[in-house]
Amino acid sequence: MTLARKLSAAFEEGAKENSWIAGSARLKNLDPLVRVAARARFAKILERARRATTLDDPAHVLRLAALLAVKPEAECDFDDSASVRAELAALGPRTIPKQGPWWTLGAGALLVGIVVGALFLRRALAPFDARATPAGRALGEGLTRFVAAVNRDAASERGVLGGARAATTGPEARRAFGDDGVARLVRLLDAAGFRLDTALRPVVTEGSHMLDDVPRILELTPEDRLLELRNASRFLAAARRNA
Repeated sequence: MTLARKLSAAFEEGAKENSWIAGSARLKNLDPLVRVAARARFAKILERARRATTLDDPAHVLRLAALLAVKPEAECDFDDSASVRAELAALGPRTIPKQGPWWTLGAGALLVGIVVGALFLRRALAPFDARATPAGRALGEGLTRFVAAVNRDAASERGVLGGARAATTGPEARRAFGDDGVARLVRLLDAAGFRLDTALRPVVTEGSHMLDDVPRILELTPEDRLLELRNASRFLAAARRNA
Protein backbone atom coordinates (compact mmCIF):
# COMPACT_ATOMS: atom_id res chain seq x y z
CA MET A 1 0.00 0.00 0.00
CA THR A 2 1.31 3.40 -0.96
CA LEU A 3 1.97 6.16 1.55
CA ALA A 4 -0.90 8.19 0.09
CA ARG A 5 -3.43 5.46 0.90
CA LYS A 6 -1.99 5.04 4.38
CA LEU A 7 -2.39 8.78 4.99
CA SER A 8 -5.94 8.59 3.68
CA ALA A 9 -6.67 5.77 6.14
CA ALA A 10 -5.22 7.84 8.99
CA PHE A 11 -7.43 10.81 8.10
CA GLU A 12 -10.51 8.60 7.92
CA GLU A 13 -9.73 7.06 11.32
CA GLY A 14 -9.40 10.57 12.71
CA ALA A 15 -12.77 11.50 11.18
CA LYS A 16 -14.42 8.63 13.07
CA GLU A 17 -13.18 10.12 16.34
CA ASN A 18 -13.69 13.70 15.17
CA SER A 19 -10.05 14.54 15.92
CA TRP A 20 -7.02 15.10 13.69
CA ILE A 21 -4.81 14.16 16.65
CA ALA A 22 -6.31 10.67 16.63
CA GLY A 23 -5.60 10.44 12.91
CA SER A 24 -2.01 11.54 13.36
CA ALA A 25 -1.56 8.95 16.11
CA ARG A 26 -2.36 6.20 13.59
CA LEU A 27 0.92 6.99 11.84
CA LYS A 28 2.83 5.33 14.69
CA ASN A 29 2.45 2.03 12.80
CA LEU A 30 4.82 3.29 10.12
CA ASP A 31 8.58 2.87 9.99
CA PRO A 32 10.22 5.66 12.09
CA LEU A 33 12.01 7.06 9.05
CA VAL A 34 8.87 6.97 6.90
CA ARG A 35 6.86 8.44 9.77
CA VAL A 36 8.83 11.69 9.63
CA ALA A 37 7.90 12.28 5.98
CA ALA A 38 4.32 11.06 6.60
CA ARG A 39 3.69 13.54 9.41
CA ALA A 40 4.92 16.41 7.23
CA ARG A 41 2.56 15.37 4.39
CA PHE A 42 -0.27 14.82 6.88
CA ALA A 43 -0.02 18.42 8.10
CA LYS A 44 0.21 19.80 4.55
CA ILE A 45 -2.85 17.87 3.28
CA LEU A 46 -4.88 18.77 6.37
CA GLU A 47 -4.16 22.47 5.87
CA ARG A 48 -5.21 22.22 2.22
CA ALA A 49 -8.50 20.52 3.20
CA ARG A 50 -9.27 23.29 5.69
CA ARG A 51 -8.78 25.90 3.00
CA ALA A 52 -10.76 23.95 0.38
CA THR A 53 -14.07 23.85 2.28
CA THR A 54 -16.24 26.41 4.02
CA LEU A 55 -17.62 23.87 6.51
CA ASP A 56 -16.27 23.97 10.04
CA ASP A 57 -17.08 20.33 10.85
CA PRO A 58 -13.76 18.65 11.86
CA ALA A 59 -14.99 15.24 10.69
CA HIS A 60 -15.86 16.60 7.25
CA VAL A 61 -12.47 18.32 6.97
CA LEU A 62 -10.71 15.06 7.86
CA ARG A 63 -12.77 13.07 5.33
CA LEU A 64 -11.93 15.66 2.68
CA ALA A 65 -8.25 15.38 3.62
CA ALA A 66 -8.57 11.58 3.27
CA LEU A 67 -9.88 12.10 -0.25
CA LEU A 68 -7.24 14.68 -1.22
CA ALA A 69 -4.45 12.41 0.05
CA VAL A 70 -5.27 9.91 -2.72
CA LYS A 71 -6.96 12.17 -5.31
CA PRO A 72 -5.41 15.65 -5.13
CA GLU A 73 -7.50 16.73 -8.15
CA ALA A 74 -10.86 15.35 -6.97
CA GLU A 75 -13.78 16.98 -8.82
CA CYS A 76 -16.59 16.56 -6.25
CA ASP A 77 -18.13 19.41 -4.30
CA PHE A 78 -15.83 19.89 -1.32
CA ASP A 79 -18.64 21.49 0.68
CA ASP A 80 -21.00 18.58 0.09
CA SER A 81 -20.46 16.00 2.84
CA ALA A 82 -22.39 13.28 1.00
CA SER A 83 -20.38 13.77 -2.18
CA VAL A 84 -17.10 13.52 -0.26
CA ARG A 85 -18.30 10.33 1.47
CA ALA A 86 -19.24 8.80 -1.88
CA GLU A 87 -15.80 9.58 -3.35
CA LEU A 88 -14.13 8.00 -0.30
CA ALA A 89 -16.26 4.89 -0.60
CA ALA A 90 -15.17 4.53 -4.21
CA LEU A 91 -11.52 4.38 -3.11
CA GLY A 92 -12.08 1.04 -1.39
CA PRO A 93 -10.69 -0.11 1.97
CA ARG A 94 -7.55 1.60 3.29
CA THR A 95 -5.61 0.58 6.39
CA ILE A 96 -2.29 1.27 8.11
CA PRO A 97 -0.79 -2.14 8.92
CA LYS A 98 2.02 -2.43 11.45
CA GLN A 99 5.30 -1.87 9.62
CA GLY A 100 8.71 -3.01 10.80
CA PRO A 101 11.55 -0.46 10.97
CA TRP A 102 13.14 -1.80 7.80
CA TRP A 103 13.78 1.60 6.19
CA THR A 104 15.40 2.88 9.38
CA LEU A 105 17.54 -0.22 9.79
CA GLY A 106 18.53 -0.09 6.12
CA ALA A 107 19.49 3.57 6.36
CA GLY A 108 21.47 2.89 9.54
CA ALA A 109 23.30 -0.02 7.92
CA LEU A 110 24.08 2.11 4.88
CA LEU A 111 25.44 4.90 7.08
CA VAL A 112 27.61 2.46 9.03
CA GLY A 113 28.87 1.01 5.75
CA ILE A 114 29.78 4.46 4.46
CA VAL A 115 31.65 5.34 7.67
CA VAL A 116 33.52 2.02 7.74
CA GLY A 117 34.37 2.33 4.05
CA ALA A 118 35.65 5.88 4.53
CA LEU A 119 37.84 4.78 7.45
CA PHE A 120 39.16 1.84 5.45
CA LEU A 121 40.00 4.04 2.46
CA ARG A 122 41.65 6.61 4.70
CA ARG A 123 43.86 3.94 6.21
CA ALA A 124 44.56 2.23 2.89
CA LEU A 125 45.47 5.47 1.10
CA ALA A 126 47.40 7.06 3.95
CA PRO A 127 51.14 7.59 3.27
CA PHE A 128 53.55 5.18 4.94
CA ASP A 129 54.47 6.25 8.48
CA ALA A 130 57.36 4.35 10.01
CA ARG A 131 56.32 5.53 13.48
CA ALA A 132 53.08 3.54 13.15
CA THR A 133 54.90 0.21 12.69
CA PRO A 134 55.77 -1.97 15.73
CA ALA A 135 59.45 -1.09 15.30
CA GLY A 136 58.65 2.60 14.96
CA ARG A 137 56.55 2.61 18.13
CA ALA A 138 59.30 0.78 20.01
CA LEU A 139 62.16 3.03 18.89
CA GLY A 140 60.49 6.34 18.12
CA GLU A 141 60.53 8.50 21.25
CA GLY A 142 63.02 6.53 23.36
CA LEU A 143 65.72 6.34 20.69
CA THR A 144 65.24 10.00 19.79
CA ARG A 145 65.80 11.07 23.40
CA PHE A 146 68.80 8.73 23.69
CA VAL A 147 70.52 10.15 20.59
CA ALA A 148 69.78 13.74 21.69
CA ALA A 149 71.27 13.09 25.15
CA VAL A 150 74.41 11.49 23.68
CA ASN A 151 74.83 14.41 21.30
CA ARG A 152 74.61 16.97 24.12
CA ASP A 153 76.83 15.54 26.83
CA ALA A 154 76.76 11.92 27.98
CA ALA A 155 78.20 12.74 31.41
CA SER A 156 75.50 15.26 32.34
CA GLU A 157 72.64 13.37 30.68
CA ARG A 158 72.98 9.99 32.40
CA GLY A 159 69.47 10.17 33.88
CA VAL A 160 67.97 10.91 30.48
CA LEU A 161 70.09 8.21 28.88
CA GLY A 162 68.88 5.63 31.38
CA GLY A 163 65.21 6.46 30.87
CA ALA A 164 65.55 6.56 27.09
CA ARG A 165 67.45 3.29 27.10
CA ALA A 166 64.76 1.60 29.19
CA ALA A 167 62.02 2.90 26.87
CA THR A 168 63.90 1.71 23.79
CA THR A 169 64.53 -1.80 25.12
CA GLY A 170 61.20 -2.28 26.93
CA PRO A 171 58.38 -4.82 26.38
CA GLU A 172 57.21 -3.19 23.13
CA ALA A 173 60.71 -3.53 21.66
CA ARG A 174 60.81 -7.18 22.70
CA ARG A 175 57.51 -7.80 20.92
CA ALA A 176 58.81 -6.08 17.79
CA PHE A 177 62.40 -7.49 17.67
CA GLY A 178 62.42 -10.51 19.97
CA ASP A 179 64.93 -11.17 22.75
CA ASP A 180 67.86 -11.60 20.34
CA GLY A 181 67.11 -8.32 18.56
CA VAL A 182 66.83 -6.44 21.87
CA ALA A 183 70.14 -7.95 23.05
CA ARG A 184 71.84 -6.59 19.92
CA LEU A 185 70.20 -3.22 20.42
CA VAL A 186 71.45 -3.12 24.03
CA ARG A 187 75.02 -3.76 22.85
CA LEU A 188 74.67 -0.95 20.30
CA LEU A 189 73.38 1.49 22.90
CA ASP A 190 76.07 0.52 25.38
CA ALA A 191 78.70 1.31 22.75
CA ALA A 192 77.30 4.84 22.43
CA GLY A 193 77.83 7.62 24.89
CA PHE A 194 80.96 9.25 23.57
CA ARG A 195 81.63 11.92 20.94
CA LEU A 196 84.62 12.31 18.66
CA ASP A 197 85.89 15.86 18.14
CA THR A 198 88.38 16.57 15.33
CA ALA A 199 90.52 19.67 14.88
CA LEU A 200 93.42 20.69 12.64
CA ARG A 201 96.44 22.14 14.52
CA PRO A 202 99.82 23.08 13.07
CA VAL A 203 102.85 21.25 14.56
CA VAL A 204 106.39 22.71 14.52
CA THR A 205 109.01 20.08 13.66
CA GLU A 206 112.76 20.54 14.15
CA GLY A 207 114.99 19.72 11.19
CA SER A 208 112.15 18.99 8.77
CA HIS A 209 112.98 18.03 5.21
CA MET A 210 110.45 20.67 4.24
CA LEU A 211 113.17 23.31 4.78
CA ASP A 212 115.07 21.82 1.85
CA ASP A 213 112.48 23.43 -0.39
CA VAL A 214 113.28 26.98 0.83
CA PRO A 215 115.88 27.79 -1.89
CA ARG A 216 113.37 26.78 -4.56
CA ILE A 217 110.73 28.98 -3.01
CA LEU A 218 113.07 31.95 -2.85
CA GLU A 219 113.77 31.59 -6.56
CA LEU A 220 110.05 31.75 -7.44
CA THR A 221 108.72 34.76 -9.26
CA PRO A 222 105.98 36.80 -7.56
CA GLU A 223 103.39 35.18 -9.84
CA ASP A 224 104.57 31.66 -8.93
CA ARG A 225 104.47 32.51 -5.19
CA LEU A 226 100.85 33.60 -5.54
CA LEU A 227 100.05 30.29 -7.21
CA GLU A 228 101.72 28.40 -4.33
CA LEU A 229 99.70 30.40 -1.79
CA ARG A 230 96.51 29.63 -3.69
CA ASN A 231 97.27 25.90 -3.66
CA ALA A 232 98.08 25.96 0.07
CA SER A 233 94.84 27.84 0.80
CA ARG A 234 92.78 25.27 -1.14
CA PHE A 235 94.48 22.43 0.73
CA LEU A 236 93.76 23.93 4.16
CA ALA A 237 90.13 24.69 3.23
CA ALA A 238 89.59 21.10 2.07
CA ALA A 239 91.16 19.77 5.27
CA ARG A 240 88.79 21.87 7.41
CA ARG A 241 85.76 20.68 5.48
CA ASN A 242 86.70 17.02 5.84
CA ALA A 243 87.62 17.30 9.54
